[in-house]
Amino acid sequence: MRWDRPAGEGTSSEILDWPSLRSRVGGDLGLLREMVVIFAAEYRLMLEQLETAIERGEASGVEKMAHKLKGSLVQFSAGAATETARRLENLGKTNALEGAGAAVRGLRREIEELIGALNALLSRRVNE
Repeated sequence: MRWDRPAGEGTSSEILDWPSLRSRVGGDLGLLREMVVIFAAEYRLMLEQLETAIERGEASGVEKMAHKLKGSLVQFSAGAATETARRLENLGKTNALEGAGAAVRGLRREIEELIGALNALLSRRVNE
């Protein structure tokens, strides 16, 4: 079974770093599948909590939720989404929430792209 980046997916290395991800899970697709299932079940709530903190102007809440998302995204070697979460965490840390709403919308798109790329990888590997 090959564990390369899915051919023909057009997946940018900005979405995730396949070699790094493979290394993180020790090549264990079962472990990766479990991680994806857990993250897919939780990320929407985390984003909602992040958006609520932004709407309320609660910088500490923005920092906390962005940090939590960042930690999850690092586990998937998701470069762009991790960087967006890091920016949001810093906005919360510095109590400078201007632009945070746009950043969280971008983060939502990046996470959805990540989930799509991960599901494509897992479905291709099941069929091989």
